[in-house]
Amino acid sequence: MKRSDVVRTCQSWVGVTEPNHKFILDIYNNHKPLARGYKVKINDAWCATFASAALISNGWTGPTECGCEEWINLLYEDDMWVEDDSFKPQPGDLIFYDWDDNGKGDCSGHADHVGVVESVNGLSMTIIEGNNNNAVRRRVISVNSRYIRGFGIPKYDPDVKPEPVIPTITPYPVGADEEAIYRLYSTVAGTHIYTPDVNYGNGLIASGTWNYEGVAWIAPKKSSKPVWSLSNPSNSDVMYVSTYEELCDLSLAGWKVNGIVFYGATKGDRVYRAYNPNSGQHFFTASVDEYENVLRAGWNGEDVDFCAARTVL
Repeated sequence: MKRSDVVRTCQSWVGVTEPNHKFILDIYNNHKPLARGYKVKINDAWCATFASAALISNGWTGPTECGCEEWINLLYEDDMWVEDDSFKPQPGDLIFYDWDDNGKGDCSGHADHVGVVESVNGLSMTIIEGNNNNAVRRRVISVNSRYIRGFGIPKYDPDVKPEPVIPTITPYPVGADEEAIYRLYSTVAGTHIYTPDVNYGNGLIASGTWNYEGVAWIAPKKSSKPVWSLSNPSNSDVMYVSTYEELCDLSLAGWKVNGIVFYGATKGDRVYRAYNPNSGQHFFTASVDEYENVLRAGWNGEDVDFCAARTVL
């Protein structure tokens, strides 16, 4: 069983919503031996069932479960459990969450949710999860962030080097007056861009030098706060500003104005901006945990003048 095969199975299920997820439950319910002899019902929570089904579909014969805590116990018994929030997983590994984690020390509480790691890029991890708002969706979180309970490490074929799995953008479901802002990372320039344009983003990914890191936040389609994109010709940094004063200052300093790329909300979840004094790059996130992680890594916090309509975490 290869890591890449399990990840591709999860990718193929992204966008499946209830009650159309029944085929995933059937994969789990039809395999033997069935954990605790329990068949998952259509109205049950199904995050662990989703991850188990992805493994079962690719020939996995190790422990599976429809409950997070029960699965952790089985993985621990088979030496496939990592009790370390700061662990950096590989694609195909399992990540368990505890939504009651207070963020202090290593989390050892009750696991509430589980997903399958799709990719790890720098400080960010993209996870594919079943039962995420009643659907199969992606989540982007920071390495060593709050809510991580621990990791399950299935025993993949030891003689097969993990194959790179490059995720592409699947349109994220939003309201009629909203649009998802997708985050991509340049492996060449080391900078991030943020765009609502799925085709543009996938075009960059196809070039081979950009990685998709997931949905950064949800923005309003229109508002009184347009957000301009500017490029720094000296280091390929991309900046996003929502005030005309900062737009003019950067333009006069030699930045190239690319135009309005999306809109900010006037109230809602704050979008944080950080600056790397070593590389000159900027980073934007609506995640407090991710923001605090980059500050601990030496980035400087900067003010930003727009909000997200909502976040996806």
